[in-house]
Amino acid sequence: MIPVASPLTDQLQGWGTAIGALIAAGALVAAMVAYRAQSRQLRHQQKQIADQQELNRQQSEVLALQARDLGESLAERRRAQAVRVFMYASHSRGVDDQDRWTFSATLKNASDYPIRGIVVRWHRGTAAWGEPMESPWLPPGAPAAQFSREMDRREGGDLTPAAIGAVIEFRDAAGVRWRITPSGGLEELAQVHAGL
Repeated sequence: MIPVASPLTDQLQGWGTAIGALIAAGALVAAMVAYRAQSRQLRHQQKQIADQQELNRQQSEVLALQARDLGESLAERRRAQAVRVFMYASHSRGVDDQDRWTFSATLKNASDYPIRGIVVRWHRGTAAWGEPMESPWLPPGAPAAQFSREMDRREGGDLTPAAIGAVIEFRDAAGVRWRITPSGGLEELAQVHAGL
């Protein structure tokens, strides 16, 4: 015998199907709402990441400028003492003997700190001339130090002031080694320990 469905059973099954459909529709709506919320949240996060990347780029530019400025400032401070040390050259003929010439390099320390390890290197043209002259130090405000070399014209060679000159090397209070050229140029040579 085949069971016969009663109208009550049919009605309950219809309601069950309707309730199931409503639950499924509610779940679909909830899923769509959640999807939209997550999409908005994802777009917001993507915007935040893009904004952070732009901020990082701008900060990188600012940091690069600051690093350059700091480097320039350090270079200026590094040179602050050395640029206040001066050398000037002079020459004169002997009073009694016109063939004798004296060439002088005068060093003045107008900085606030002593300079040390002074070495004067003479040259004739591009060749070294004689042994270097040395002085242990020159305090600030002290009278200028003069280094002289004499030459007799009879020895031969070019005695014109343009051909003979000196470079002076010294170490500043920070231990940085500098060279002053005949033209007044200042060159950093190497850094050594200030106590040496």
